[in-house]
Amino acid sequence: MFTTPLFYQGNHNGLVADEAHVTCPPYGRDLDLEFELGFVVCRDLRDPSPREARRAIGGFVILNDISLRDTQWEEIHGSPLGPTVKCKSFATAMSSEVVTADELIDVIPSLSGEVLVDGEVWATGRTDDFAHPLEGCDARSAAGESVFAGELLSTGTFAGCSGIEIGRLPRAGAQVTFRIDRLGTLTN
Repeated sequence: MFTTPLFYQGNHNGLVADEAHVTCPPYGRDLDLEFELGFVVCRDLRDPSPREARRAIGGFVILNDISLRDTQWEEIHGSPLGPTVKCKSFATAMSSEVVTADELIDVIPSLSGEVLVDGEVWATGRTDDFAHPLEGCDARSAAGESVFAGELLSTGTFAGCSGIEIGRLPRAGAQVTFRIDRLGTLTN
């Protein structure tokens, strides 16, 4: 269905720590969660083969690619550039635990996780339904440009693991926890 891995570049200054409170920016109101698997690049890359791209994955974290849905709606309908500007650049939460690629890369397709809001399970996701393998995403991000050691990449949202997909946004002040077996948790 999707032949090319797509991505957008977020704001590295928008990273939010595990357990930190996330504040809604003044230009939006509809905060949403997006459950994602992040991976850290451990070698500089430029036009890598899939094998080189796989070897450049150094570790894994859990991400919440926090989004403002009302702002996203405005950006989709008000600009030809699409919904990846102010609706996503203000905050991305990252778990404090990093699991090395040696421990996890071979079992990535067998992982599962869950989204809890105020202790209630809202969604579950699996890593066996990603549209592209991680090395394909890594290679695409470094096609024709450099990706440097230390950069953080992401799989995109697990299928069915965002509020907009399930028709339910977390209320202001809600505690959102993501959990992935063998990797840990992220709570904000």
